[in-house]
Amino acid sequence: TLQRALGNIRVATGGFSATAKSEAYARARILAEQQGEAESLKVFFGLWSTASSRGELRAALALADQLLAIAGSSSAPSALVTAHFAQGLTHFMLGDLSAARRHFLQAIERYREEDFRDILDDLGAPTFGFAGVNEWCLGYPDQAIRYVDEAHTIAQRQNNPYALAT
Repeated sequence: TLQRALGNIRVATGGFSATAKSEAYARARILAEQQGEAESLKVFFGLWSTASSRGELRAALALADQLLAIAGSSSAPSALVTAHFAQGLTHFMLGDLSAARRHFLQAIERYREEDFRDILDDLGAPTFGFAGVNEWCLGYPDQAIRYVDEAHTIAQRQNNPYALAT
């Protein structure tokens, strides 16, 4: 838990791709394995976000695959949203827009704001926002606008300036 928290702090001080963030999440993974919690969704999401922000997209896709496997056996409703968001964004960055669309739609179908109430990173606004960009790239501007509008609505309702800015 402390290493994950340190990883989050490293984002604020050094950015999403900071080496210090990567080191904190790598250490968190080792500690989780030692405690018998090798498949920690939060740890893998931290590792995935580092790899994707560094442009290490094949590594990010492998981590997103692990996230999806972990989420499939999780009882947390937010787990599949998290995993499908990671899959969608990774596929989007790889240029596989149809796969990105499938995963964003899976995340959107499962998203419920109340499932993220106690989670630091509510993925509602980013999921709808990136789904909108993906729809735009696929040539569906009306759907793109609806998704982006929903992302904006979620961010406003949560009074989340970061989500509003992105």
